[in-house]
Amino acid sequence: MEMMKRGAVFVARVNGDIVGFISAIPHQPWYKESPTHLQNQDFFVHADYRKGGTARGLVKKLTDEADRLGVPLVMTLDTGRDAEIKDRFVQRLGFVYMGGNLLYLPAATSPK
Repeated sequence: MEMMKRGAVFVARVNGDIVGFISAIPHQPWYKESPTHLQNQDFFVHADYRKGGTARGLVKKLTDEADRLGVPLVMTLDTGRDAEIKDRFVQRLGFVYMGGNLLYLPAATSPK
């Protein structure tokens, strides 16, 4: 597993305008000596660009980064408006519930 030293930010643009972004940082529990997973920090897609693949593309970039590093990715989605829609969306992308969070396991660490 490659050491995680900094986070990742991915931006979606249309005609030069930013229409969405997603970010994650390495998370190190207090009882570990190094980061154990990526933790999603921000995820936003402008309403005019939802349902067009922008959000899927951004999440894919982040899961690709988790795969590259060989570490899990944990996402916590807002419980505000459209929370159930967001939950179903990321579950379709391979995330599973872990407590109040959604967990993505890279292929190398997924249970068989």
